[in-house]
Amino acid sequence: MNSIKQWAHDHPMARLAGGVLLLVAVIGILAAVFYKTTAQEVVVLTSEKLAAEPAVITDYYTYGTHLNVTGTISDEKAADVKTVSLQFQPVKSEDLYEETPAQTAAVVSAEGETITFQLSETITDGYCLEALPKGEYVALLRVVYNDGTDSFYTVKDGSEVEAIDYYTITQGGKNREITTEFDAQEDVDFWRVNCQNESLPDDVYDIVIDPGHGGADGGAEANGVKESELVLKSAQAMADALEDAGYKVLMTRETNWDSDTNAAYNMFDEDGRVNLVGASHAKVALSIHANSTDDTETSGVQIYRTVKGDSGLAQLLADQIVQNTAVDYNVMTGMISDGVYVRTLSASDIRESQADAREKGYTFYESATTDTDYYFMIREYGQRPTGAYVDGRNPDYGKNLYLNANHGVEGILVEMGYLTNSRDCLEMKNNTSGYARAITNAFVQWVKAQTAEE
Repeated sequence: MNSIKQWAHDHPMARLAGGVLLLVAVIGILAAVFYKTTAQEVVVLTSEKLAAEPAVITDYYTYGTHLNVTGTISDEKAADVKTVSLQFQPVKSEDLYEETPAQTAAVVSAEGETITFQLSETITDGYCLEALPKGEYVALLRVVYNDGTDSFYTVKDGSEVEAIDYYTITQGGKNREITTEFDAQEDVDFWRVNCQNESLPDDVYDIVIDPGHGGADGGAEANGVKESELVLKSAQAMADALEDAGYKVLMTRETNWDSDTNAAYNMFDEDGRVNLVGASHAKVALSIHANSTDDTETSGVQIYRTVKGDSGLAQLLADQIVQNTAVDYNVMTGMISDGVYVRTLSASDIRESQADAREKGYTFYESATTDTDYYFMIREYGQRPTGAYVDGRNPDYGKNLYLNANHGVEGILVEMGYLTNSRDCLEMKNNTSGYARAITNAFVQWVKAQTAEE
């Protein structure tokens, strides 16, 4: 696996070409042009159906493998809208429109002549970029009304968001790069999307394995085992297994660090784990930990995921750990499915943090609410989509350099079991291969589900 020092800032977006052909695709529809929807129906797209004014994209981002988009459409029939879908139409000289994966958007509101939409209410859903075939595309929004008629809109940029530069997960040693660009020619606004075969740059990864703690921060300790040492051994085995499966893996630490390094405070350093993850452009970051409690009978695996997403990968991880080790699902308050949990800041957490901030002379983060993810490895790794907020104002920490980035990494906290439970502790200590197999199986299954999505 690559050294944690091999990190960099965002890779520059490649410029897209073919503007003249794209313009033909958007405004050169003088006769009937046919394309297939995902329901296999044939829809006639005529010039009368292409709206004069474009839709306005107010925000967009990727989180994990999905693109989410929000925006507005001015439409005199707004009150009669049934669905809105984003369609990436291929630009080809012979067949400008053909079937591609489309994602139906939720109509959040329709007020007066304005439609407000977003592709998904959860950040782990939306348009799956892994399913986009190689090609050049122009984005259209299809609005379907209650009477079965429809209209099509080109889109213009109304956001202040950086362009997407997305690399697909390695499959058979190959990847694709997806880049986007808003453009306007002859007073026609459109969104260009280019998907081409491209190897991963040195600083881009499929997945990050993040062994918790390290150095002076040893984490929990029980039954003669120190958490920081245990999770490093487990993480190394996981990374090796994932690499053997063909994925490109980054580890946030490969040694236990010396006593002068304290992982409790260096995560926001320029080369700390938060910024390493942000620079990686990975789809997933798994933070590996071992639990502890005063009750030595408490046991089992806990997987924490963002409150803003779904449990797809988290559930696979919990299930595979149970299947490949002697550890069972942990059951306690806050569990939303077998072994899967979410935790947000409580009102008490926020009050305590506000008081601590006053003592240190700064104002606590205004965006932090009781809907904000509690664990930094979920909130900060997810960047803007998960509400990351560590901006350097707290003198105890550095800054999340990717605070406002729109390429969020799906951060998941993996609590493998309880060090304070003798059975769990023995299993974590002696069955690193079982945990490595579980993590790899879960990731492989999740990737297959993404690439099959349409």
